[in-house]
Amino acid sequence: MAEVNVTGEKSQQNAGETAPNSNEREVILSDGRKAVIRKGKGKDVKAAMRVADSDSSAYMFAMMAALTTIEGNVIVAEDLEEMDMKDVMTLQTEFAAINF
Repeated sequence: MAEVNVTGEKSQQNAGETAPNSNEREVILSDGRKAVIRKGKGKDVKAAMRVADSDSSAYMFAMMAALTTIEGNVIVAEDLEEMDMKDVMTLQTEFAAINF
């Protein structure tokens, strides 16, 4: 179970749960840092496509990085590549929950 905050209050929720009208999801990573994932827009899709240059695996990481901050800092796809798999999978689950 990931710690996810979708309403501004700390709560324990199963990965993938969403709150009505929520534009962001907070996830506490295994090292205690806070990641925030926001809902994407068309311009985010366009930017990720440009970065990925026809590589579908790079596209997903580019999209996730564009919509995620960690401790308020912008991240890049390479940051996701160096993260523990557990954290990447948690971020992927929450990314999908808010954007698909």
